Amino acid sequence: MRNQLLGVIAGGVCLAWCATVRGGVYSTVTYSNDANSGVTTQYTYTHAIDLGGDGATINNVTFVADSDGTRTAYHYDVSPSAVGDAGLDSLPMNSGVRDLTTQYVYDTTGEGLTLTLKNLTVGYTYTTTFYDIGSGNPGSQYTRVRDGDAVQYFYDENYNGNGNGTLLRDTFTATQTEYTYTFFRDTVDSNPGDPNTTSSTSTFFLYGFSNQVITPEPSPLTIFSLGLPILLGYCQLRRRIVTSRKCPAVV
Repeated sequence: MRNQLLGVIAGGVCLAWCATVRGGVYSTVTYSNDANSGVTTQYTYTHAIDLGGDGATINNVTFVADSDGTRTAYHYDVSPSAVGDAGLDSLPMNSGVRDLTTQYVYDTTGEGLTLTLKNLTVGYTYTTTFYDIGSGNPGSQYTRVRDGDAVQYFYDENYNGNGNGTLLRDTFTATQTEYTYTFFRDTVDSNPGDPNTTSSTSTFFLYGFSNQVITPEPSPLTIFSLGLPILLGYCQLRRRIVTSRKCPAVV
């Protein structure tokens, strides 16, 4: 019985420890207005940035216009990049999401656009959201996205059609204070889901992004402290029932 209980405690600590370190988990959803953009003041954001534009407000959440000063104040960096103007935009006029997607930054070298989030808290879980609109027909603009855990995802920037909104999300647990995304052109048609089986020669258009705090993960010390009272209680019970046996030492 004693060995079984100790095994359960050790197993639980091991599982909880492993759960604190995990790679990115991607998802893609569509949006069409402020209401279904997923942006809300109920969330805490470490970053909410309008890249290329003059700033935007979505559901009372302010997306700050990108600048050198903003990058310093809000702890992020984007490179290399130039600013481009969006074409067709089917999002509602006078909406925050339309303001956010009027301009974008893009890679000027062909080596890949990088976005680095800084000043993160190790052990916290975050969801980074990239706010996007299509610039062509579905299947015509794939990008290979690599996150800070080296997890890759092949994303169709035109997933929802020309001028329509798509959200690319990645959820991760920070193991360092910085986390870098890199967006590569899919020049070798490396995505088996591409219906056209053609490579993309267009770079990724990065309009804006947010980084939401999901929940702090328990530290290893916290995990151990939760299991320690159980083990001590078990020891005390064993002493009362079998006084001739020694309680297992707690290291």
